[in-house]
Amino acid sequence: MTFRDEYRELKEQSGLTWDEFVSQEMHHTSELSGLTEQLTEIERLSQQVETLSEHVEANKNTYQKMQRELHELRVLVNHEGGWE
Repeated sequence: MTFRDEYRELKEQSGLTWDEFVSQEMHHTSELSGLTEQLTEIERLSQQVETLSEHVEANKNTYQKMQRELHELRVLVNHEGGWE
């Protein structure tokens, strides 16, 4: 089976000429190693973003809890007329 036979159906579905199809759809081995490195970097950064998102969520929850506690203290102080 030749290259053209193997990829004929995909090429026809794309609506491209052979030159356009090869240039847009085919990748050389040297390009793939660069893409693999980029994918690895993207996955690493994605994990960092997930970790940071978890930290932001934890900080947000802590902040909200502190706001509630501060509000409770203000209510107690106002109700009792001060810190006496």
